[in-house]
Amino acid sequence: MAVLTITEPSTPWAEFAELHGARLSMSEGWDTEVERAAWTAAREAGVPLLSVRVLPDEVQIGPLWDAAAPAPSCAGCAEARERLAAPIAGGHPIAREWGARRSGTGASPLLPLLARAALAAGTPLAPGELLSVRPGGLRRHRIARYHACPVCGDAGMPHDRTAAPPVRTPEPLVLADRPSPQRLPLRERPGLPMPADELHRRTVDARFGPFVGVQRETQAPFAMSNAVMPGGPVGAGHGRGATYRESDPVAILEMYERIGGFPYGTGRVVRNLAHQGIDLPALDPATLGGHTARQLAHPYCRVLPYAPDTPTDWVWGHRIPTGEPVLVPAEVGFYQYKLQREGDRKIHFLESSSGCALGASLEEAALHALFEVTERDAFLLAWHRRRPLPAVDPASVRRERSRELIGLIRSRGYDVHLLAASQDIPLPSVWVLAVHRDGLFPASYSAAGTHPDPEAAVEAGLWELAQLVHERVPFDPAAVERMIADPFEVRVLDDHYQLYKRPELLPRVTEVLGGPVVRLDEAFPGWPDALRPAAGARPDVRASLETVLGLYADAGMDTAVVVDQSTRDHRDLGLAAAKVIVPGTLPMTFGHANQRLLGLTRLTDGLLVDGRPVTADDLPLDPHPFP
Repeated sequence: MAVLTITEPSTPWAEFAELHGARLSMSEGWDTEVERAAWTAAREAGVPLLSVRVLPDEVQIGPLWDAAAPAPSCAGCAEARERLAAPIAGGHPIAREWGARRSGTGASPLLPLLARAALAAGTPLAPGELLSVRPGGLRRHRIARYHACPVCGDAGMPHDRTAAPPVRTPEPLVLADRPSPQRLPLRERPGLPMPADELHRRTVDARFGPFVGVQRETQAPFAMSNAVMPGGPVGAGHGRGATYRESDPVAILEMYERIGGFPYGTGRVVRNLAHQGIDLPALDPATLGGHTARQLAHPYCRVLPYAPDTPTDWVWGHRIPTGEPVLVPAEVGFYQYKLQREGDRKIHFLESSSGCALGASLEEAALHALFEVTERDAFLLAWHRRRPLPAVDPASVRRERSRELIGLIRSRGYDVHLLAASQDIPLPSVWVLAVHRDGLFPASYSAAGTHPDPEAAVEAGLWELAQLVHERVPFDPAAVERMIADPFEVRVLDDHYQLYKRPELLPRVTEVLGGPVVRLDEAFPGWPDALRPAAGARPDVRASLETVLGLYADAGMDTAVVVDQSTRDHRDLGLAAAKVIVPGTLPMTFGHANQRLLGLTRLTDGLLVDGRPVTADDLPLDPHPFP
């Protein structure tokens, strides 16, 4: 690796730097240490930096880094994003070797000429822009900052995790007022965080990502988009809508919710402390539901046994609304914590994305995360209690889109049941159940929705259900036979709803039918007005959050914790990501061996199995059908 010395002030590279009033850093190939040193020097001097990397078939000019610009990306952001995108974008010579150098030997003699032509004909680079100069032409790219950038990031790449730093208790969280323009104050601004075209421009680039493209489904019954982010915790974010203009940005935002699920930054994890005798404020893991000895002994169980004296890993959250800092198990606060290196992880709770959400602020994200906690909890309580639920008359649903979705589901041969699933938390929760009207395969599908507006709760569940009844997913009859014979064979998410496609299991699903038929407004009296501010009061998202927290306190669950999952990737787009944990609620888990119901007396007190009170020997209970 050579760092090139500029001896000729008329070189196009020097002229580029002069054009931008920037310090020039030039090298053959890529060297992380060289780039980090150049960036550090520019930052300390308070000047912009233009990095130029000469490669065998390309010169990369930029991105122009300027600390005065909002969300300034650097050469390290570009290198990391290109390597992450490499598996889909056509390959990269050292895609996963984050510390490796790239050779610049043998650069084409045409590249300086092309660079000079670009200088003569092109417009200056904006902060965060990169110019790719190749014999085949020139191309500009907007580079999004990367939270784990090896140059300007504060934590190194995600897998570069070290021992715990000294434990520092964070400052208390002070919830801020978040005025809303909505009469039902759920968002600080209506619609998307920015126009859909701007969101696409800032996040989609086939070479540098973070999204390499947005794919559009052709088999779905409505517009459905998949935003592909290589290197993300899942392959794609998914979005639904009446049009692709609606579904495309939703898919992008869903992936941003997903990337909040890993605790990027080593300082956020407190390692190897047992709850017993801990001298820091910490949530008691026993309040989150546990596993029976039978589950832990099963070969399909994916967690380690937990006891109060078991050393485990923790992350900081804050009690809401009081704001007191509190430690929570790392895998509960960040459900992707299990993606850590095998030798590092201590997983005692297998979490899902349930209870995670995005917002324009932490308060807004926490509110919508709490809605999801409520949805999953209500569904699981209804499923395990096995009692008939009030059935909403579909004719009382006013939203035209909901009516269209009901018609769509019915056209596939299903009866649609809208079940009022709210239990001791009165926030409107609806279990949307499709049952094949002739009892044929696939026999049933389930989905759910929770929202202060009952009409919105119904619509949310119907979107999910309409997708399920139309999708074509491979079905393995032999595998499902094994699940029927032994529920421990229900191992992953897909197994849950595949199981209840079988007609012989319809009697278990339909135990919740047969309740009174009511209008939608009768099923959820007082909603959505219960969340609207009093006359003369200003609509505020924070007030909505505190109102919903009050519903939990009234039900005996006065502890709620928010974990801020936001990275700078989120903040650069004006987003916040949050996970909300409410001890006592039923966690949405997947895999029979991973079900966590032990100790959750809110469910088990009064629950009967074969006419007698349930005991630990009866756990785990029947696998749920939630998708």
